[in-house]
Amino acid sequence: MIVSNPPFVDQIDASAYHGNPGDRISVMAGDDFQLAGVTLHIVDADGITIEEGACVVNMATGNYEFTATVALPDVAGATITAKATDTPGHMAELAITL
Repeated sequence: MIVSNPPFVDQIDASAYHGNPGDRISVMAGDDFQLAGVTLHIVDADGITIEEGACVVNMATGNYEFTATVALPDVAGATITAKATDTPGHMAELAITL
């Protein structure tokens, strides 16, 4: 019997995110076999969803990247949540507050 480990999200790097469209957020995530995908969810300090969507693999770094499309004038207190899902459907998530 083959036992697989669940996916993991190690880090969310939001150092280049300032609430502007085009800003990037990088996610370090993986799985012992293969990830089906990584998604990102941004919520403002009041708990209102600003945007969410799929991350794209950066082949050079192996990280997953999300490019913001919606302006968030005040990022203080915003929460960014990354969710990684593997092929069998297991999920892991990590959240940070700015």
